[in-house]
Amino acid sequence: MEHPEFLQKIDWKLLREQKQHLLTMTKVQWLNNSFKDSLNGVIHLIDAIQDYACEEMKLGDKVVFNLEEDNK
Repeated sequence: MEHPEFLQKIDWKLLREQKQHLLTMTKVQWLNNSFKDSLNGVIHLIDAIQDYACEEMKLGDKVVFNLEEDNK
């Protein structure tokens, strides 16, 4: 199965960093709940993309999530 070109071109390290920035933003006290909900929606989209990359594209957890580095 051929995967969409945009998925094949994702910089997984950069996506992990961007996701972490969004997660950090959700903890900022002065943001209203609507804004936090929007951020959480984008975070869930990134989660789904990462899951697809692991399960369907067979890229592996280390490439997509960098789990080994995260557990250090």
